[in-house]
Amino acid sequence: MSSIPHEKAHEDREKSGPEAEEESGSDDDSKHDSKNEGGNITPMKSLVKLAEEAVIKSLSKAVDGEQVTARYCCGGSIPGIGPRSTTSESKTGEDTKVGKGKKKEKDGRDQKVEEQSKNEKVSKDRKDPASEARRNAPVVPAVTIRWDDPTGHCMTRRLKIASETPLRGNKLSGTYHLIDACGREGLDQSKFTVDFHPQEHGILDGITQILLPGWKGRFLREFPEHRGVKVERCRLHVSTASTASKIDVGSSPELLGRLIICLPCPHKGGQLTLSDDGHSSVFDWSSSENPSLHWVAFTNRCKHEFSPVTKGAQILLVYDLIVTERVGGSLVSGHVTDPTLSPLYRGVRDMLLEPGFMTDGGTLGYYCQYPYSHNSPRMGKRLPHALQGVDMVLYSVFKSLGLEVQVRPILDREDLDVIDEKRTYREWAGDSEEYEKRVKERWDLDCCKVGDAFHVLDIGEYDTEYNDKYLESVSFDENLPIIWPMKEHFGVTWLNTPYIGDGKKPRELAVIMEYLPYDGQYNCCDECEYAHHFERIHSLVGMMVFVPKLADRNLDV
Repeated sequence: MSSIPHEKAHEDREKSGPEAEEESGSDDDSKHDSKNEGGNITPMKSLVKLAEEAVIKSLSKAVDGEQVTARYCCGGSIPGIGPRSTTSESKTGEDTKVGKGKKKEKDGRDQKVEEQSKNEKVSKDRKDPASEARRNAPVVPAVTIRWDDPTGHCMTRRLKIASETPLRGNKLSGTYHLIDACGREGLDQSKFTVDFHPQEHGILDGITQILLPGWKGRFLREFPEHRGVKVERCRLHVSTASTASKIDVGSSPELLGRLIICLPCPHKGGQLTLSDDGHSSVFDWSSSENPSLHWVAFTNRCKHEFSPVTKGAQILLVYDLIVTERVGGSLVSGHVTDPTLSPLYRGVRDMLLEPGFMTDGGTLGYYCQYPYSHNSPRMGKRLPHALQGVDMVLYSVFKSLGLEVQVRPILDREDLDVIDEKRTYREWAGDSEEYEKRVKERWDLDCCKVGDAFHVLDIGEYDTEYNDKYLESVSFDENLPIIWPMKEHFGVTWLNTPYIGDGKKPRELAVIMEYLPYDGQYNCCDECEYAHHFERIHSLVGMMVFVPKLADRNLDV
């Protein structure tokens, strides 16, 4: 036992080169092997494996959870206008003179090689997705800034920023006056104008998809899908080697973060560093050869820092990103959308002023033309504010005329008719005269079943005539209002049918009713004495408009 280790150590000292290192490494790993609960030896993980697990762990932390590292910022660029180019070069006077006497020809072989190379390049660009994306990307031809010169009396200056703007001393021509006007604090949006808006180039759409879902403010917390993003409080900042801008931090309960637009002005330095929860991202827009307009958006929990500008001028537009109500906001406030300007308004008002129209009052019914996921009490809190298109227009017009309008789920009359027909057939199939009488009575009974509120999918049951021996038996008409609270409306005048453009109904499954016929013929199994049958009833979203008597209508003519 004592001699073996010494002999092994002696052999190791005599070995040299990769073989000794390989065996030595193998011994080190065996020394660190661990035993599990069963006594088996678990090999130690290699350095490569440990590094791989560390990378996976870091990536998992970045994407796991709601406020994840992966979406604290986002950015992009919009190509600017490139240098002017011509399809053919102008000829010199000497070439023109020679061309009058004798036409200059190129060598046939060189021309063929040149055309082949050109065709290969075009073909390669067409196959390259990146090249295709660059060709289809939106282009900002130029950005023009206008501001009042603080040193001049009633003087307005203008600066046009584009890639072909001439440079003077590593600065765009004409930036000197803008630098003086901005100073260290920058210009407020009331003191300058710019013919660029981020909404026009899809920037806000990208921010809405990436940054907005992780926002944890109280505004519209129950309905995050109704949130949108807008920009406010635009400021203009210019940083140079001698003047560094100070970007202030605003505050608002609806503040999502900030958007920074870097205009294509050549400069060096000015890198932006964003940090959040130990992770940092650096944005460098200092390449003077790239005429693109760059942008970056980040959440309000991020820390940001600019490095000094060493050459040129860095021109920035800084916006506050504000969370707004994208759906239903104009309907609630009534300040943005005016129902009286709708094409439907005058026609509906004239209809209500007609002396012969519903003199004693009545009810108008309307099936909504857009699909809404409505079988949820949660949706009832957002309707009617979540209405779309003509549904929203019609609701706002009726409300503006002082009518009571209810947006409610309505059971599909077609489903109810099918169930009634089955019930009538089961009860009166042996008496054809009574069966025809019942069918006629059902069709003459103009009744619609409207929910008291928006309900979840309900499941109930009812008994048939075969279960009259049970004292607790409940019929269909008695049980349906219990599991799906509703009201019955008679004599409703419908403005449309429930069918939409493609011939379908925008409906959802609302009620499943099970009935238990005890006839001993259709049992579902030997152990069960009942035959289980299910009736499915769908619901649609509709409006019930209650029209008062003619004498009670107060309409502004």
